[in-house]
Amino acid sequence: MQQHYQLTVEEVMKRPSFQHAYIAAGQLGVGRLVRWVHIIEVIQFETLLQGGEMILTTGAAFKDDTDSFMTYLDQLIHKNVTCLCIEMGHYITSVPQAWLDAAERHDFPLIIFP
Repeated sequence: MQQHYQLTVEEVMKRPSFQHAYIAAGQLGVGRLVRWVHIIEVIQFETLLQGGEMILTTGAAFKDDTDSFMTYLDQLIHKNVTCLCIEMGHYITSVPQAWLDAAERHDFPLIIFP
């Protein structure tokens, strides 16, 4: 195993587990390093993060509420999180353009699992 290997969002997207996922916004951030993977299903979580995390969520915390999502996203960006993966389904059936625009403004990869 290479001791100095660093995993990027771009490399993660090539993994079999991500074969059906796509980057909906923040494509310019695919070079960001993934240091850790974390599941966050609550709105207030800043103390849980150190930076460099790939966050996985079903959207249970914010559902289709844009204000709640913006609070969630602002915290992720503030804590230097690498990217956000959202699983579509029970809580979220579509991603509003406002969410995509916010992620895009920060080159923050927003990965969607249909």
